[in-house]
Amino acid sequence: MQIRDIPSPEKRAQVHELLRLNAEYQAANVCVTNSAARQKEINDHCYREFIAPMKDICTGFFKSIST
Repeated sequence: MQIRDIPSPEKRAQVHELLRLNAEYQAANVCVTNSAARQKEINDHCYREFIAPMKDICTGFFKSIST
């Protein structure tokens, strides 16, 4: 499933914003010199704050990006 497949324009906008925030956070925090522990912290934060909330917006899209 792609963003354009989400039927509601409002839900599409919400998902798009979460993806934008996720990308922004990762761009500011991911570095090739990060330790494995730091990378796990970043991944956990991104999942909790940006990816998991998509489940409540569009289950189909959430499943397509979390598998």
